[in-house]
Amino acid sequence: MAGYAVSSQIDHVTPRVASRARASATPEPVPDVAADVTTIDLVGRPLDEILAERWDELREILGPMTFYLFDPESWR
Repeated sequence: MAGYAVSSQIDHVTPRVASRARASATPEPVPDVAADVTTIDLVGRPLDEILAERWDELREILGPMTFYLFDPESWR
């Protein structure tokens, strides 16, 4: 990953006066919420389901290797 750093020295700053907008006495009307709002699931699947799936994939990958690790006659 590339990293970039930038540095600079600020010698002089011209001060400015910030303007304040007055708050209106009457608030703006809030728009009505539509009755037929559709919800979108942004979360996805539950974490335990994802972990169980990954554990099964890991067991499938490591299953053949454990045979060679724990079988005393596998080296022949």
